[in-house]
Amino acid sequence: MSEIQNDTSLEKGSGFGIASFVLGILCMIILGFIPALVGIVLGMRSLKTEGRGFGIAGLILCCIAFPMRVIQTLAIHGIL
Repeated sequence: MSEIQNDTSLEKGSGFGIASFVLGILCMIILGFIPALVGIVLGMRSLKTEGRGFGIAGLILCCIAFPMRVIQTLAIHGIL
């Protein structure tokens, strides 16, 4: 009986990192620059928690997607 333990491997606040990672992937494919900004904020917030892997990955993806989408938006509207 003592061998059975509850697996509580999810740290508190890991949802921010996962949300940032998902937004980063979606912004690279279809979404615009505003969700990338939200992903950057969520990724930075998740760096303060224990499980930082998804937060770092999401932050990197969103930091790549943000300028890419800004340039795309400016080019579409003929500003660039």
